[in-house]
Amino acid sequence: MVAFTTQAAPTDQIHWKDLAAHLKDKLVTITTKDGTKVSGRLAVVRPDGISINDGTPRNVPRDSVVSLHWEAPDQSQTRKLGKMLATGYRHSGRLLGTPMGPFGLVELPAITAWGAAAAPFCLLGDLFAGHPQTSGDISILPDSSPAVSK
Repeated sequence: MVAFTTQAAPTDQIHWKDLAAHLKDKLVTITTKDGTKVSGRLAVVRPDGISINDGTPRNVPRDSVVSLHWEAPDQSQTRKLGKMLATGYRHSGRLLGTPMGPFGLVELPAITAWGAAAAPFCLLGDLFAGHPQTSGDISILPDSSPAVSK
């Protein structure tokens, strides 16, 4: 018998003024009061709303935000290695159709050897990295009102 458990993403409680620092370099999904979901990279947090860039900037008014979910891309060393290898292969592939083609042929096995040598270290680094949090939900705390003196 196998038992599966699901774990909900942790909810962070943050004031609106602190959102920009918390969401920097993260992918954000905003759910609005009418059920619309807006996803993209955080562009700007303003007192009256939030801007998300999903190819074109979209502004979401602050009073229409129901929930926020964030994801942090590129957390693992192995993923970073894969992206670097893809960039190297792309560069070599572009060289092949040019007079620099022989250099592209030399680069391909060098890139492959580098990736094969680096992969075990990336895997070990990911194994012992402590599994950083890669996503979560945000609950917006109400603004603290200034103390009223009489």
